[in-house]
Amino acid sequence: MSSDKTKEKIRKIRILRILARSVDSILAPSFNLRFLREARMFDPDDVSIEITSVDQDVMLVEIHTPVGTMSILGNVTLIARVLYVRRAHVDGLMPGSLGRRGLNAIGRKLLEEADADEILVEGGTRTTGRCKGRAPRTIRFPHP
Repeated sequence: MSSDKTKEKIRKIRILRILARSVDSILAPSFNLRFLREARMFDPDDVSIEITSVDQDVMLVEIHTPVGTMSILGNVTLIARVLYVRRAHVDGLMPGSLGRRGLNAIGRKLLEEADADEILVEGGTRTTGRCKGRAPRTIRFPHP
C-alpha cells in the first residue's frame, strides 16, 4: 500500500517537474505567426512540458509548442491513471493558434509524461469575459 502511495507521489513530482521550466516565457509569451500554419501539424515530440511552481496540489505548468508557450494553473491530481486538472486557468497563446491537432499533441504528451490513461480538465470560474462568474465545461482527453 505504501509503495503505491510512493509511486503516486513520484508520478506527481514527475508531472510537476515536466510542467515547469521558465517563468520568463509566461511573462512574455513568444508567438510567431509563421508557425501558425505549422502548428496544426506538430506531434508530441514537438511539445515540452515544464513544472514551474508547486504548492501542495496546485501547479503552475508551462507547455512549449512550435507556436509559442502557454501556461496552466490548477489543482493537479493523479487518481487511478486519470490525471485531473481542477480549477484550471490557461494563458499565453492567442485563441485558436493551436488548433485541434495542437491540442491533441499536448494531450498525448501529458498522457505520456504523467503515465495516465485519461485527462480531465475542469476549468476555474471565469473572472472576466462574456461568461464572467461561470466555469467552462469539462474537457476529457482522449475524447470518448
